[in-house]
Amino acid sequence: MSNFSVLSQHDEQLLRLGMLAEKYFPDDPNTCLIKLRQLGESLSQLLAARCGLYVSPDETQHDLLRRLKDGGILPREIFQIFNEVRRAGNAASHALSGDHRTALMALKLSCSASAAKTRQSSLNAGEKGLRHELSTGLVQNRTQA
Repeated sequence: MSNFSVLSQHDEQLLRLGMLAEKYFPDDPNTCLIKLRQLGESLSQLLAARCGLYVSPDETQHDLLRRLKDGGILPREIFQIFNEVRRAGNAASHALSGDHRTALMALKLSCSASAAKTRQSSLNAGEKGLRHELSTGLVQNRTQA
């Protein structure tokens, strides 16, 4: 069973990316990080769409995350967490870097973000609920990483 299986009821693409990241982790942390970056991109795009802030698939991930932060959707610390996964994925993609420690940290953070998104969707708590879920779930997991 995947740590991302909670996403199956909401988005098959997110589930697929999370499961692939888990699959590649033991033997290929570089590919794991790339998949997690893709997962973060998709998750933030879904969040933006849910809040009516999605502009275009051509918008960079950094710009989208900044808009979500500036719009009050992502607290500063959560923005930083998404950015950590984004930067690790960029390094993995462009510099062929990525070790197990970095991949494990990114897996934990991505898993928490996925669980928070699923809980929020299930509860239909709106933007405030999502901010709270992201804040509590990701911050707790970050301290454990």
